[in-house]
This record gives sequence, C-alpha cells and structure tokens, in this order.
Amino acid sequence: MPHILGSRLKFEFEKLGLNKSQFEKTHKLGRKQLGEHLKHSDRIEVNENTAVIYQRAFKRTLEDLQRPPATEDRKNSTPTGWTRIAFPVSENDRMILKLTALRYNVEVSTILRMSAALFTIVAELQLSDRRRQVAEMQAQLDAFPTGLRHLAATSHGQGEIMEALESERTAIEVRDLSGSSFRDYEWNENHEGSGDLFDDFLDQKLEELAPDIYRHSGVAPCSDLFGDLLDDMCQGDQLGRMVLLKGDVQPRDVLNLPAQERVAYLHEHCRAETRAAFDEHEALLASLDLDFDFETDAGDDDA
Repeated sequence: MPHILGSRLKFEFEKLGLNKSQFEKTHKLGRKQLGEHLKHSDRIEVNENTAVIYQRAFKRTLEDLQRPPATEDRKNSTPTGWTRIAFPVSENDRMILKLTALRYNVEVSTILRMSAALFTIVAELQLSDRRRQVAEMQAQLDAFPTGLRHLAATSHGQGEIMEALESERTAIEVRDLSGSSFRDYEWNENHEGSGDLFDDFLDQKLEELAPDIYRHSGVAPCSDLFGDLLDDMCQGDQLGRMVLLKGDVQPRDVLNLPAQERVAYLHEHCRAETRAAFDEHEALLASLDLDFDFETDAGDDDA
C-alpha cells in the first residue's frame, strides 16, 4: 500500500490555496478523509486511488509526496493571488491558536483568515450591548418621578446622568470600543473593570460561553485561554511546558496520552535548542536575588 508524508501533504494543500470543500469538489476526495490526513505529520498509509488523487491535485510524484518539503520550496509556497505576512506573536499566543484550532477542528490558517470577520462581529456585539444599556437607562430616566422639583439635587442628578448618556452615545457613534474617548473625570473611580471596555466585554463573554477553557488572571483576556489545559498537558513540569510552547510536539499527541505518561513523552521529544533555552532561563532565574527582606516595626501599627 502506498504512503505519503503528512507534513508534505499539509504543505502542498496550503500551497494550493483551497479549503477542504473546494478540494472535495475539484478532486473528488471527501472532506472527512482529507481532514484526517491533514491531522498527521508523519507517514500516512493511503490506497492507490487516494495516492493518484493527491499526485494529480498537487502535480507531484508519489516519491515527492513521501519527502518533507525543502526549505526553498517553503519560501516559494505562496499560491497565486495570495501574499505572506509576518508578525511576532508570543509562544503562549501561538499555543492558544493551536489549541483553539484543535478544539473546533479547524486549521490555524482558517482562524487567521477569519480574524477580521470575527473581530467585526464581536465589536458590533459590544456596541450593540452598550446601546441596549443606554436605552434602558434612558427609559428609567424618562420614568423618573416629577415631584420634588424645588430641590436642586433632583435636577442636578438627572442632568449628570443625561450628560453621561450623551458621552456614551458619542463614544458608540465613533465606535470607541475601549472607552479611550472618555475624559479622565468622566470615568467612575469605583469602576471595577480593567479600564478597557472591550477587554471587559471579552472577559464577560468568555466566562459566560467558554468557562471550561477560560480563567481570568488580570491580563488581556485573549492570553487567558486554555491555561488549565496547558497545565494539565505538561503536568506542572516547566521543561515540558517549554517543549509544548516551542512546538517540539503537537498538542493532540500529548492529549492522547495518559496523564502519567505526558512528562516523559515531552522530555523525550525535547529538541536540543529547547533544552538550551530552558537551561538558560533557569540560570537567569537562579541569578536573580529574589529574597526580599521586609522589615516591620511593631510599634508603627496604627491604632
């Protein structure tokens, strides 16, 4: 039975610039079968018919599909009409992308291509939610009792609320997602949020919709995904965590293992570069003086 290399298949598929549905229509190979093949990076056994389909689709020989793509091939792999962009992401953010793709059974490239549409949807949902809150408060203000008009505080209080509502309407109109257009004195100093309305909205929705993968830690919500899962995958082992973040292994392969076997697997697949980076990190931590001596004077306690 012929075989192909999973990493080469993925490379050629991405180079072709089609999604699974388009490939199915063009080359008569089921999306489910293609999807299963794309999950693997090593040797894949295929039948004769599937091997022929791949050879024709990618215009490669079977021998080509059994070899990893050369470095020069990778550089020139952009399909016609496409372009490549490069931007830095943290190792943690890259892992979040991989785990998100795994959770929803999509490709990382699909998530990135949809990022503008997804951001637009979330942004408009936040603005819509703020419009709803403005409308509800306006309705309550309109229903405010008309008595006690001879007391200045009643008019002043209503006037301040109306001013706040107008500021919010203006911010919504210019699509100020974070609240950066508000002046310092307009912010409530007792507000318990982060100071960024969009981050607060993301935090709220992630807690509502995906509590199994989200834990709030006080940093940007997009960096707080899959924290517990990552801890479980490396079983608290710091070298194992770095092996995951450096991409020495695929998350799916680790998740398929019993918990007690994961650390040994991660250590076994640790690249020399990762080990060197880990040792350097540990040496740096060891060189830091973290023994803080806080002197307290019992006589200074306020009574």
